[in-house]
Amino acid sequence: MIPAHGPGQPHSHPTSESSIVKYSLPRIGRALGLAFLGSFVLAGSLAVPPVAAAPGDGSGAGEISLDPPSGIWYRSGDPGVPPSGFYVAAVGKLECAPPRSGTPSEIITVKGSPFIAESGNELPSVNDGTTPQSLLDSGSIVAFSNLQLETRGDVVASDSTTLFDVQNWNSPSAVPASLKPSHRYSFGVFCTENVLDTNTWTGTTTVQSLNGKPIAAWTTLITGADVKNWSTPAKLNPTTTKLSGAGKASSVDLTAEVDAEVVGGLADDAQGVIEFYEGATKVGQQTVSAGKAALTVKNLVPGSVHSYTAKFVPAEPSGSGPSYRGSESTAVSVTVLATTPTTPTPTGTPSATPTPSETSETPSSSPSENSSDPGSGSPASGAAPLPGDGAHTPGVNSGFAPLTGWIGQTVSSPEGITGLFAAALVLVTGFAFGFNILTRRARKRGH
Repeated sequence: MIPAHGPGQPHSHPTSESSIVKYSLPRIGRALGLAFLGSFVLAGSLAVPPVAAAPGDGSGAGEISLDPPSGIWYRSGDPGVPPSGFYVAAVGKLECAPPRSGTPSEIITVKGSPFIAESGNELPSVNDGTTPQSLLDSGSIVAFSNLQLETRGDVVASDSTTLFDVQNWNSPSAVPASLKPSHRYSFGVFCTENVLDTNTWTGTTTVQSLNGKPIAAWTTLITGADVKNWSTPAKLNPTTTKLSGAGKASSVDLTAEVDAEVVGGLADDAQGVIEFYEGATKVGQQTVSAGKAALTVKNLVPGSVHSYTAKFVPAEPSGSGPSYRGSESTAVSVTVLATTPTTPTPTGTPSATPTPSETSETPSSSPSENSSDPGSGSPASGAAPLPGDGAHTPGVNSGFAPLTGWIGQTVSSPEGITGLFAAALVLVTGFAFGFNILTRRARKRGH
């Protein structure tokens, strides 16, 4: 026990023995345990940034189906056509956005509008004012229907409706005259916002968008040899397209990979072509081989930055084999390197001077061969790491991951490295805070 201080007596300091009593192991364990636990939780949240999934962005593509799976284009009133037409039900998942707030005189509803597009062209660029007619005029889609499908929950249209009555459709020429025979299209539904002004009784229809793309879902539609007949494949397999880019001297190397999500299938099962785009401009295309396609874009300005996307366009289905739908990668930004890269000053031990014979036999390398070739996702490419290595993969895990996944995510991205530094700082601060509280309490008891 530390003696009490009397009047005029000097303050005595705790001895090492009394210090041991005050800083007992249970007290140290409790203080540091709480500091460590709180620091670890906060550090984990900083070290692993959550990966968010964007709903309703076209990820439901291929999840709608037609019942019956085949039929004909017809015109109401034609011989042999029932008075009510031939009914076809479209059912599937389509998560539309809620209607926006309007003026008191506006009635705003959200519905689904059928459309037909070339395979791989299901998600053209749109904005808040894009109309179905403008997509048709620009050539982004082949046709669209005036028929509005009610959306209830994740159901596109549960009631049978006359989807293939030619009088319901708009196209450059009459449907099916505007369609190609024995051709593979995408039959889809995109979310539309319909505004009715009760003052003038006029209405407008615009396509709902998310990140500059329509909110849509679709399936494959195959026309027959006489065009009037149509059918949908018995099985439609989704695909994912990933794009990577590497800057070179005055050029860019692009590599796209197609992953076919079919049970027992491989990536190279999905045959077709990859179309490469810079914005809306097509810069080239290559046939998919073993699940991959590569393209070199040349004659670029050194130091310029370019943004590219890749679209997978499946080949026409043949026989009874599996059928695939198209897919589009996320944009990848690539920086073109300088024509003559700066050669770093060597710091290691100089190599032995080559003999005259070696010098004469070994040709000198060109500047482009000596330039560094950063791989996919390297800092030189200017492409920020994205979930799924450049592929759009909705629904990937968010928040905390298991320990192995946590370590992998942390050390594989700049955000993760930053998080580790933040975690270390939080841990050190937590320990210091715990020691500070413990020391203060000990000093108060000691005086």
